[in-house]
Amino acid sequence: MSTSGYTQRTVERILSSDMTKRRVSHGTTALMLLALSMGCSGKSRTEAQRAGEAGASAASCTPTAPDVGGDICAGTGRLVCTNPKLACPPYNSAPATFGLTTTAYQGALAPCEPLGDPSQGRGFLVSVRAESVRLKTFPSNGAEQLETWVNVARTDLSPSCGILAEFRSLVERPHIAAGMKFKIGSRTIQRSDRDTPGLNGLWSDSGELLYALVLSASPTHFAEDFGDLLPNLSVSTSGEPVCLDSAGNGTFRTSLSVGAETCSVDPQSSRCCSLWGRKFEVEVLNAVAPRGSTVVQLGFALRAEGFFYRPN
Repeated sequence: MSTSGYTQRTVERILSSDMTKRRVSHGTTALMLLALSMGCSGKSRTEAQRAGEAGASAASCTPTAPDVGGDICAGTGRLVCTNPKLACPPYNSAPATFGLTTTAYQGALAPCEPLGDPSQGRGFLVSVRAESVRLKTFPSNGAEQLETWVNVARTDLSPSCGILAEFRSLVERPHIAAGMKFKIGSRTIQRSDRDTPGLNGLWSDSGELLYALVLSASPTHFAEDFGDLLPNLSVSTSGEPVCLDSAGNGTFRTSLSVGAETCSVDPQSSRCCSLWGRKFEVEVLNAVAPRGSTVVQLGFALRAEGFFYRPN
């Protein structure tokens, strides 16, 4: 399955570090790797095919999203042009990712048993307390990658046990300190080889969303797949392509709604929006129709404002 240009340049840079060689819980790694195959292969729906056959212009739309290290809230969530015959601009941002491992835990407790495969059943959602935080930096394809290692203790088990939560990003770190309580969850649903939506998420101890990375999701099945993890969130896409991705697929505008709060974002763009009565940084990584399908699959990241910070 081929990958889109922005995914190849950015998410792969995060995932290609030495950390991918260390064992993390099954399924969490799989979801992070889904960022390299977000259902972007092949041709898109009929409208985009006709646009491609007519000859897409060598010119491209102009991005309004920030580059790596930019301020998401400075983005408008809109491309300067919306022309299905033009190529979408390169998107040089990438969401932070995280993995969970029990074998690399370095705290005072006994390591937990390996977490369940999130692709079996309904995944997992565990309550934890941060014991210690280590800030690390690794070279990655000519750039520095920031890693934040958080040794956590499960608070939903007695006796407790330890897990290592590993956060990776090119530009930012999470606001997590020793003693902080939160929840971590992961789910992958395997309907078919071409239909495998997934979600990794973090929530406060009281259940407020801090971060969610959703990949290959279907607007049609979103409530069924993830409605319990992201309650009352409705997802829809525009009916016509906005522009063409690097593989020639038509991409679509995405709308995220919670009640009367609505956040509309173009593909490969970002902006800040109010959802669940709180401000979120929203990135739409892509929204395309896979080969032979008229069903759009999309990937997006939601981050509570201020949960991630960029070191000076």
